[in-house]
Order: sequence, then C-alpha cells, then structure tokens
Amino acid sequence: MSLDRGQREAGYALGLTRGQTMRLVILPQAIRRMVPLLLTQLVILFKDSTLGVAVTYPDALRRGETMGSFEPRVVFQAIVLTAVMFFLASFTLSRLVGLLERRQRR
Repeated sequence: MSLDRGQREAGYALGLTRGQTMRLVILPQAIRRMVPLLLTQLVILFKDSTLGVAVTYPDALRRGETMGSFEPRVVFQAIVLTAVMFFLASFTLSRLVGLLERRQRR
C-alpha cells in the first residue's frame, strides 16, 4: 500500500503478468521498506519477551546464588552482569535498526 500505484502499472506496461509484477517489481521495494519496521518489532519483542527473562535471567541469578554461597557479594555482581548483558543486546539491536532506517532514507 505504501508504493505508488504507478509501480504496478509500469509492470503491466512492460507486459509482466500479475504474479511477475508482484515478484519482480512490488515485493523487492516493499520488503526494503518493511525491514526496519520488522527489526523494530524484533527489538520490542526481545525487550518484552518473558521467554528471555524466564530462561536467561533466572539461570544467571541461580549461578550467582551458587557462587554467592561462598562469597555473598557475587549475587549482586551476577544481577548487575545480567542487567548489563540485556542492556548491551537491546542497545546493539536498537542501533542496528537506526542504522538501517537511516540507510533506507537515502
């Protein structure tokens, strides 16, 4: 819907069938426009995902607690390390999306 109607008409004017027009003209342009939006949704999914929290975060804390039985301050360090890992992953994905959006605008 975001592409000009003329793109489809140009494909038909070249003698392409409806399927060829879609596959060769419309879809490549539409996919380029959708990639940043899909990546943005991926970042949001990553940040809000309970699966990531349910698997990674408790596992890191459990290991920290195990180590903390020998050294109490290790539990806090495990929590901080887990927070830093999630922040770095989210920040990296967000930067990647921003880079792709700027690149697409050119």
